[in-house]
Amino acid sequence: MNEKVVVAVFLVALIFILSVSGCISPPKEAPLITTTNKTKIPAIVPTTIVTTAATPVYVTIETPYPTPTVAYLTIPATVSPIKEDYVVIYSIKNQQLAYSRSAVSFDLKNPPMLIDFSLSVTNVTRTIEGKSRTLTNEWITITTNNYDPMAYFEVIVREKSTGNIVLQDGFGQSRQYGTENPRTLKLYKAGNYLIEFNGNKVAADVNLSVKRAGNIEQSIV
Repeated sequence: MNEKVVVAVFLVALIFILSVSGCISPPKEAPLITTTNKTKIPAIVPTTIVTTAATPVYVTIETPYPTPTVAYLTIPATVSPIKEDYVVIYSIKNQQLAYSRSAVSFDLKNPPMLIDFSLSVTNVTRTIEGKSRTLTNEWITITTNNYDPMAYFEVIVREKSTGNIVLQDGFGQSRQYGTENPRTLKLYKAGNYLIEFNGNKVAADVNLSVKRAGNIEQSIV
């Protein structure tokens, strides 16, 4: 009797378990993909996008300027000045002047005219006596040798047609010219001129010179 009861309970339990297990579906397996050729798919690399800023409208893109080839000039240490071709048009040597006058004329077309003079001037010797500055009270004599205050030399350049003075200068304190000796005067304006020389107590050497170009047609010896 007991064995029949046990069997009956076992069967009932088995039926219950089977009925419960039938309600739960087993998981479905993914279908298998079969391919004839195996293809290797490359990895996808992200593309970098480079953006360029627009050129502003106030500039223009140009080709760079070519670099020039630099040529270096060697300058000599000393450069001799270029001497222009001057001609002496009038000359006097050791002319003794004692309130005497002389004159020449020249049509100057290409200035300047150079007036060079060198003077031998009469000197005046003076003797001065006086007491010594020492405590001996002795008398001393001082001798001085200076230009004669009456000595002078003067150059006057006039327009030949009108007599108007365009240059007046020279040597001598009595004429308020100073005592620079020798000296060169320059005439910078073109024109037809009368050149006068006068003086006193001097012996004068004088040269008048002009540019050959524009003034002299042939050489003057």
